Amino acid sequence: MPQDHDHYAALAALPMPGGYPDPGAEKRLREELFFQRAVQVYLWALPAMNIPM
Repeated sequence: MPQDHDHYAALAALPMPGGYPDPGAEKRLREELFFQRAVQVYLWALPAMNIPM
């Protein structure tokens, strides 16, 4: 569990000069967004995959 907290703490601590992410932070946030979307798609697809045909 502490690793999860460290992961999100690291995301929250990314540099954002002027309120916008710098290129490195943007890349990391974009990768996190894609990961979160992939997990959401998987979770939403589980009920459909369990429908017998």
